[in-house]
Amino acid sequence: MNPQMAKQVVNAVHRQWRITPDGHLEQRSASGDWTRVLAEQTITFNVVSVVGDNVWAGGSGGALFHSSDGGQNWSKQPIGSLPDVETDTIAAIRFTDTTRGVVTTEGGARWSTSDGGATWTKE
Repeated sequence: MNPQMAKQVVNAVHRQWRITPDGHLEQRSASGDWTRVLAEQTITFNVVSVVGDNVWAGGSGGALFHSSDGGQNWSKQPIGSLPDVETDTIAAIRFTDTTRGVVTTEGGARWSTSDGGATWTKE
């Protein structure tokens, strides 16, 4: 796939990440090949954000995934807590450093964290 056709491409120090038009999260290898990441997930990814080795990827159903080791290992991060867990599609992720960030949904809800995503507060 042509990189110009990707929905979003994010450059990290030695890595590139992108969301394809089909909603797949991909990482570029040192050889220049793009490899799908989190392929077992049935969600459609919309956005990826990178700060150092921290990679955040969000998409449909309020799905937010985080890797603190450059994409080697991933964990799904719930946004909010029961009964107020976000289920709307994630439209934007903005981290200013590894601990402080904001997630915005397609419906306009904004959630912020100051502890690297361990907890989220609706704004």
